[in-house]
Amino acid sequence: GDFLKTRFLGENALLDKKSGAVTVGGRKADFGETLSILDWLCDGKIDAKASACFCPVSSLPGVLVSGSGLAMNGNALAAQIHRNPEKFHSACQSMGGKSVPMGDIGYLLPIFPGIGVCLKFYFGDEEFAPQLTFLWDQNILQFVRYETVYYIAGCLLQRFQRML
Repeated sequence: GDFLKTRFLGENALLDKKSGAVTVGGRKADFGETLSILDWLCDGKIDAKASACFCPVSSLPGVLVSGSGLAMNGNALAAQIHRNPEKFHSACQSMGGKSVPMGDIGYLLPIFPGIGVCLKFYFGDEEFAPQLTFLWDQNILQFVRYETVYYIAGCLLQRFQRML
């Protein structure tokens, strides 16, 4: 046909073969979504396989981070989740997420067919603020480039902002 079809973060995604336009969930994809999908299509290894082992972005195989490393988390969103965890459950489930025993609330969310990301949420208390952490499949770099992992995280955070 005229389109390449896939799934991205639980929604149908289409790439128009003639124009190169990308839609996600029936709407025009933003820059981060477009870049993520094109990177997955163009740079992913043909024999890429998920490992089902998850780690922070700074611990991905082959990634060297000096000093304290780069933080990647959703702590700006964590307060919203803390106030309304049911909306978080609902949002994760609507994206095709599966509950996993991780943190106070954990979900494995599909990114693309065959690869996902784990979200680990901890409720806050008097001493600690609520915290949302992304844990990536150790083989994510077989599917997309390192930089694209950050775009995918941004897409996911934007999706949660709309849903929560």
